[in-house]
Amino acid sequence: MSKRFRTKKHSNIKYIIIAIIVIILLIKITIHIIKKYYLDNIINQEFITEMLETTNYNKYLDPIYILEYTTNYKETEPTINNIEPSVYIYTTHETENYSSNSLEAYNITPNIKLAASILKDKLNDYNIIADLETTSITDILKNNNWSYGYSYIASRQVIEDKIHNNNYRLIIDLHRDSSSINKTQITYNNTNYAKVLFVIGTEYNYDNNYNVANKLSNILNNKIPEISRGIITKGGEGVNGIYNQDINPNMILIEVGGSYNNIEDINNTMDILAISIKEYLEGEQ
Repeated sequence: MSKRFRTKKHSNIKYIIIAIIVIILLIKITIHIIKKYYLDNIINQEFITEMLETTNYNKYLDPIYILEYTTNYKETEPTINNIEPSVYIYTTHETENYSSNSLEAYNITPNIKLAASILKDKLNDYNIIADLETTSITDILKNNNWSYGYSYIASRQVIEDKIHNNNYRLIIDLHRDSSSINKTQITYNNTNYAKVLFVIGTEYNYDNNYNVANKLSNILNNKIPEISRGIITKGGEGVNGIYNQDINPNMILIEVGGSYNNIEDINNTMDILAISIKEYLEGEQ
């Protein structure tokens, strides 16, 4: 009798300990999920509810299951108010770098792809969804044994179908200029900005592309006088003359800053460019 009582008592203690461990683990998992996804407004209440109500704890305590379940949220970026992408950003010359002063110790070289990512994020802040092209143009050049001069042919392979299959209202090939700092930087209200330059090819029917660039340039200069250097047109022998702008009348090439601008200049300008794009799109509705 005493032996069975002790066995039963030990068994009860064992179950109590297991229950406590399970509860602690559940609390930790719940806190982890809330911390990870609540700040991003990506809480899956059904998962949490099911996990807390089930008696099959082993499934929900399996790290592999949790990892597979939670990573589903990262497969695609959340859309903002179900708005379709209206802007497409890509970088034909993706290796164009900015000044790495103050970043050399961190082995960081800011480039035009980083600038494109900054612009995308700032547009998202205004509920403007932008598709950012991530395909490497450099890899296409290498795979085809093409020189740098074939960059626009390489980027055309990436962008043409995507542009035809989407209703983008503005398409930007983002670049960096190579001019001196006195031409690519402006100070306004004690803040430094990278100047913006629009490039339009002339060896196609470019009137609408030019008008898009002109409207954006004017909006920018209304924000900060002379932050836009205006529009240069290129055509004839020795230049591309098209820049793939014949694909779509809403396509423009924008050069933001130069090789001597730092990433702070670029970031400040992207604030102005993003709100200018917002005003442009609203005016074209």
